[in-house]
Amino acid sequence: MCIRDSGIPGVLNLGYLVTIDGVTLFHTGDIDPDVVSVEDLKGYGLPGKDIDVAFVPEFLAVEEAYHAHILEGIQPGYLIPMHFALCNPTAGIEDIFQNVHIFSSEYECWILP
Repeated sequence: MCIRDSGIPGVLNLGYLVTIDGVTLFHTGDIDPDVVSVEDLKGYGLPGKDIDVAFVPEFLAVEEAYHAHILEGIQPGYLIPMHFALCNPTAGIEDIFQNVHIFSSEYECWILP
């Protein structure tokens, strides 16, 4: 799935939607929410894909202006923020998204409930 451009001229952003043994995973890639709107995500049909786990850049979960990208445009069962320093994840994400899992160490494991 190609999710428009990355906000960097000439660079495409590739998002991946993968289903393995009935579990659907979505990785946004380096999505630029100022370029890719909630309506774009809806246009790709993501809310209807029954996404079990979405991997999104941390700032989508932290910045209130981008929460709709997750809540309306992706609608994941579980949310995993990425692209942050393991020793310094932003506090409070759990207060906003009850379905979030934040990895805090290298090689940490998590089993999908």
